Amino acid sequence: MARASNPRGTAAMWVRDRLDELFADEDIADWYPADGRRGLSPARLAMVSVLQFART
Repeated sequence: MARASNPRGTAAMWVRDRLDELFADEDIADWYPADGRRGLSPARLAMVSVLQFART
């Protein structure tokens, strides 16, 4: 949907596409508890943090 509405992309899409493998779940999995409900990928959460910081 994002590509359909922005065929040329946005800055956030560009960063996500190029830095997608910057964070791996295995690298930061220890930061999150092992018990409890399964949430989003730790790597995806890290990427969202980077994109939010870059936007400000």
